[in-house]
Amino acid sequence: CLVASVCSLLVACAPELNWRRVALLESGPSVWLPCKPSNVERTLAGAGGGVLRVRMRSCDAGGHLWAVSFWEAGDEGAARNEATGWLETALAVFPAPTHRVQEPWRSSHWPAGLQGMRLSVQGQRVDGSSRQVMTGVVVVGNRLIQLTVVGERLAPDATQPFFDGLE
Repeated sequence: CLVASVCSLLVACAPELNWRRVALLESGPSVWLPCKPSNVERTLAGAGGGVLRVRMRSCDAGGHLWAVSFWEAGDEGAARNEATGWLETALAVFPAPTHRVQEPWRSSHWPAGLQGMRLSVQGQRVDGSSRQVMTGVVVVGNRLIQLTVVGERLAPDATQPFFDGLE
């Protein structure tokens, strides 16, 4: 038990994972990322036919891609519709996943009653390489926030600070 705890700390504190708090907006949510992110903004078609201004913070560390996407919909109902579509889009990475788990997602930093959905998918890409994706989506009012990590093998002790760090 002690050895497992020490190993968990070593992975989460590995030199290639240089954790930092990153604000998503001037005021509002922030997240822990294990590397200095680049910032991208795109305009995409939304599930309801509208246009979404999606902002993303992403970086590569420890052999994984870490990304946070966020945007505002017209209202909370529209944001919830977008959340469902966004999770399904994550599945498109794998034509035939070998493993899929969808579960409620809750961070200890969130107010009571706030809950998102997290999806873990494992499979092979078109080129035959093994890939795992873990993505979580939460709706806060009319804002939708998605956290995603992609890698060959995702260790829970490395991904947990990322998913629990959304405040």
